[in-house]
Amino acid sequence: MKGLIIALLVTSLVVCDQYPIFLNETYYFGYINVTEKSNLFYLLFESHSDPSTDPLILWLNGGPGCSSLRGLFEENSPYKINNDSTLRSTLFSWNFKANLLYADQSVGTGFSHASFGELVTTEEGVRRDFYSFLTQFFDKYPQNIGREFYISGESYAGQYIPTISSKILEEKILKSTYRVSLLIDPYYQQPAYADYAFAKNLIAEKKYKSVLSQFQTCASLIKAKAPFVLTSLSCNPPYLEIVGQPLKFNVYDVRIPCQGSGCYQAEDEKIEKFTQRSDVQQL
Repeated sequence: MKGLIIALLVTSLVVCDQYPIFLNETYYFGYINVTEKSNLFYLLFESHSDPSTDPLILWLNGGPGCSSLRGLFEENSPYKINNDSTLRSTLFSWNFKANLLYADQSVGTGFSHASFGELVTTEEGVRRDFYSFLTQFFDKYPQNIGREFYISGESYAGQYIPTISSKILEEKILKSTYRVSLLIDPYYQQPAYADYAFAKNLIAEKKYKSVLSQFQTCASLIKAKAPFVLTSLSCNPPYLEIVGQPLKFNVYDVRIPCQGSGCYQAEDEKIEKFTQRSDVQQL
């Protein structure tokens, strides 16, 4: 997948493209250096409604280390990938009413580059690098200055978003955050796995009582700020009892089957095949 993007991008230029392959969406793409040798990759789609005044929404996938192109091609963008490696338009893309920005972060994630020794290992590092990215992004696209700006994401982005938001709220460039299935506070979220599984008839009552008791022990260790290795030993077993090994159901959407180890193997393979098309790589 990296071959596609590396071949397309010229970081010093603001490039606006409209290609039939990409269904004539108006989009911008590039790299922004956050250190001398490390950078973050982004894709910006213009709103279909009024790009000059509509809000700017930033989307972040989680991981840590998960490319936001998964959100682009699988979740909320103008596109879905067909089985024949072509694109089709979606009916509910967020850029119908907003300018939509995807970023691969932290450095070294997805198409973003990390120089030796510059992989981010702390929330302070995420906060520092992404604020640098945003200030340069607004310098590069000044038409976005002053408009409503929202941060959205899923899963481990529940850790990214608060730390990034705390910095940019200080600088008064953020309107709000919009959260989708985020990992924010495991003290509350771990026991909720048992409640949800029982409510959705994924486990029987006897199993529910057993795993809930284990999760309560897990939550007490989290509250006591026990070392991660201890909380993991307490929190992981009841979770695995619910979901099974291999997974008994799709842990992201219990209404649909789980395909492969990450439940979306088929969709991930579509992304890889699409970006390997020779005509896509030549753009």
